[in-house]
Amino acid sequence: MSRMVRCGLIQVHCEWSPEKYSIRDISKKMVEKHEKLIHEAAKKKTQILCLQELSTALFLRGAAGAW
Repeated sequence: MSRMVRCGLIQVHCEWSPEKYSIRDISKKMVEKHEKLIHEAAKKKTQILCLQELSTALFLRGAAGAW
């Protein structure tokens, strides 16, 4: 017996640069941006949702001096 599973993918652009915003502020704004999209996906009854890495990922901190 087959069943339908609704999946979603979130990929967003970071609009805030470290030259103008602190890393903490960027992280907060990115989490807020993702939360809105997660709520939209939930309203559409998404069962599996894939998210991109957020700015708090360890490899990002080591990749750029400012992080």
